[in-house]
Amino acid sequence: NFGDGSYNILYNGEPVASGSGSFAAEEIKTFGQCGTSPPSPAPSLAPQSSIGPTSSHSPTYSPAPTVTSSPSSTSSCSSGQVEFIFTLTTDNYPEETKWILKEAFKWQTGTKIAGESFGAYNSSQTTYIETICIKKNKSHIFRINDKANDGLCCDHGNGEYSIALNGQEPFHSGGNFGKKEQVKFMAFPDYSDMQAFTIEIEREPKGVYLDWTSKDEEENS
Repeated sequence: NFGDGSYNILYNGEPVASGSGSFAAEEIKTFGQCGTSPPSPAPSLAPQSSIGPTSSHSPTYSPAPTVTSSPSSTSSCSSGQVEFIFTLTTDNYPEETKWILKEAFKWQTGTKIAGESFGAYNSSQTTYIETICIKKNKSHIFRINDKANDGLCCDHGNGEYSIALNGQEPFHSGGNFGKKEQVKFMAFPDYSDMQAFTIEIEREPKGVYLDWTSKDEEENS
């Protein structure tokens, strides 16, 4: 009435029954031997990892290494030297600022290495960067002066300065002083041994002198 249908039944790939499709509500076909269970399928094996044997132990993690500042790769100093970096941001009166760097244990007996005199800087609120190669592991004294005895900050502009070694973070910064500020330090190649990296800082307000005389030999230069 509605077409010529048919069907086939396969077991393990072999035909075991078929029908022309000429039946009413259902048709039953019997095949195989009664009471015989079909063979169990072969067990499937779990895929093996090619990575290797696994361990039941929890993994252990080493602590993260301590990151220390390292010398700048752009330093042109020799192996017996370190790079001294002086960064200055002038106030509104840049011509009133001067600085001196000495290799010294005491200021009066030290050897001047570098410096700038009053009037060397002429642009207000401007940042200058000076780099000098100095002897490694030697004591040095850095001194900065303000001719008007009011420092770099903050009565007449927001000036400041910082000093660093070998491209590392500054080990000292300042600007709020009177007549002068002095920093004594050891020129170590890095800052890893902070106990040995002793820094001595002295500030000289108006009317008080860091030296045994009222003026040092470079006071008016």
